[in-house]
Amino acid sequence: MSQRYQPIGPLGRGGFGRIELFYDSHLEQKVVRKSLINPTYENCKRLIREGEICIELSQEVHIVDLLDHQFDYSNPWLMFPYYEAGTLETRVGNRNWYDSIIYVQNAATGLRAVHRLGGIHRDTKPSNLFVDKRIDEKHFVRVGDFGFGRLPQPFTSSTMTVHPCGTPDYIAPELYQANARFTPACDIYSLGITGIELITGSRKRESINTIWINNDVKTLLLEMTSWTPNKRPDAATVASRALNVIQTYDANFNKVVTVGLTGLAAYGLYRLFSE
Repeated sequence: MSQRYQPIGPLGRGGFGRIELFYDSHLEQKVVRKSLINPTYENCKRLIREGEICIELSQEVHIVDLLDHQFDYSNPWLMFPYYEAGTLETRVGNRNWYDSIIYVQNAATGLRAVHRLGGIHRDTKPSNLFVDKRIDEKHFVRVGDFGFGRLPQPFTSSTMTVHPCGTPDYIAPELYQANARFTPACDIYSLGITGIELITGSRKRESINTIWINNDVKTLLLEMTSWTPNKRPDAATVASRALNVIQTYDANFNKVVTVGLTGLAAYGLYRLFSE
């Protein structure tokens, strides 16, 4: 690599790749490089495909940014921003339905972009949802790690996939059946389990019934994790319904605050003129 990137240290590794932290002297920020432990042809193709998917989705704010890449079959790598706030894995079990439905809405918006291209993510879970920060300091989520992801031609030369890959507990139940095929509805199931886990700390669908939360949020998450794929809402519907819940709550909250402040002001005037 060029002298632009100054190594800081390793961040982690798995069976497929290694993650390392660098300092980018051009952007003047920390960045993360994803490279291969074993650069076989198939592994190289998979990593390059992940980069191509990110490039195709580069205009979507709820997809991780690909800052730089090397599509070289001898030593490919991808460079991403270093998201200081980490992933949603650190927010599992927060019992905060409001923040959790915001994260679900963000992730659904990202998946909507993937699905509109005819693609699938195949491994939606908290550790693949990265937390970024807006200019106003509010956190939002970007969908990342497209190692299992697929887009139609020319990004893959085979059928979209019949393999029930992903992470146990997040995998849609229909993928365990004979002749199963991954569909966008499978991503929705995984995101629904993620939402339930964020709130309850459990990946069991029924755990959402053991805690008090907004009823519209509960209904949406239960529909997303329906055992019948065609009963699950698509990503666009999830994003829209979640946004409606957020906006309704915000509007009601602002009304309460306004009424409360008005009441305090009236009480203050009463005390002032009654003394």
